[in-house]
Amino acid sequence: MSRTRRTLLALLALALLKRPADRVLATMLPDVSVSPVPICVAGMLVSLLLLGLPAWLLRPWTSARLTRTDALWPDLCLAIVAGLLARVALPPLDAAWQGWLRISPASMPVPSGLPMTLLYSLALSVVPAVTEEAFFRGALLTSLLDGGRRSAAALMTALAFVLMHGRVANMPSLMAVSLLLTALMLRTGHVAVPMTAHLIYNLTALWMLMIPAWGSILCGAVLAAMLMMLCVRRGEMAHPPMKRLDGLLAAAALLVLAGMYFV
Repeated sequence: MSRTRRTLLALLALALLKRPADRVLATMLPDVSVSPVPICVAGMLVSLLLLGLPAWLLRPWTSARLTRTDALWPDLCLAIVAGLLARVALPPLDAAWQGWLRISPASMPVPSGLPMTLLYSLALSVVPAVTEEAFFRGALLTSLLDGGRRSAAALMTALAFVLMHGRVANMPSLMAVSLLLTALMLRTGHVAVPMTAHLIYNLTALWMLMIPAWGSILCGAVLAAMLMMLCVRRGEMAHPPMKRLDGLLAAAALLVLAGMYFV
């Protein structure tokens, strides 16, 4: 069985298991406002088992059609800047979307004290950034690049990431961040780069400062320019479309994720 097919089967399993696992935890464990430690620990374990473990088994996180840049440190600096720009630029986009749909986002838990701040940072920022990027940009994107066209691999990876999160209120920012992270991986070839951008984006949510509207607009313009720069096509080898069975598996996984999204 090809790595592409094994990865798509893992994506389908994730689509079938992620939401039920979250609901079971929500039923069995106390409310996060009462006792956050069990929720944080359980969430990290689920992320490690459903995302981190399959990603580890689906190594190597590379593709013959993915060129790695020689210097990693400049790419990591780019990732830090991209994560910060996204955090400043995207909340107003979500706010406009939520106002249009007349929905309210879930409130962000506020940690109190250094131990809880460290726990929240680990559970809500570090572990999700590492496991999600290892699975989506590491395993899924590189496998799809080997099994199909570059544009289809990028769009499918970005969409699967958005649907897995299942938050209608944050759909615009999720899609923008997912496209950004996918573009960073395609441009650099190092999974550590989207991992770093994802980590910065998550971490800064816990210490978000009030930014004036002009600041968000300016950061949004810079972020859009950066995304366009990352998406400039490089020379790539020709590749046939995805095999029919792989396409059916990918469609099934995305449909299940979409069904879970709107349930």
